[in-house]
Amino acid sequence: MSEVSNGATVDAIENVHAAYQAAEDAIVALGLEGYGVDVTAVNELRYAGNYALQAIVAEKRGERDKCARELEQSLRRCRRAQYEAYDGAISFSRRCLIASRRTTKPSLSRRLSKTIRR
Repeated sequence: MSEVSNGATVDAIENVHAAYQAAEDAIVALGLEGYGVDVTAVNELRYAGNYALQAIVAEKRGERDKCARELEQSLRRCRRAQYEAYDGAISFSRRCLIASRRTTKPSLSRRLSKTIRR
């Protein structure tokens, strides 16, 4: 992208790169911690990459407005991927907590009903 000389485009590309890296790091870290990898988060990163490639093509063709729009979409997808990764981990943790409560302790309503009967 030798034609990328305008500072705004370079800044936008750097922003996309940083957001992409943050989302990827979150997906990898949460996957390694045993939370699993949310397919939605991975798909969002795929979409982000696609928008970034479309921005490069638009820049090469001299379509600066389209390039800026595609970079903005890529940035949004990166942020969404990071959100989806954390949301998936929270949902997974919640499901595990609920499942462990079901198997290890009586539910609150059962405990309360026993207390009321006494």
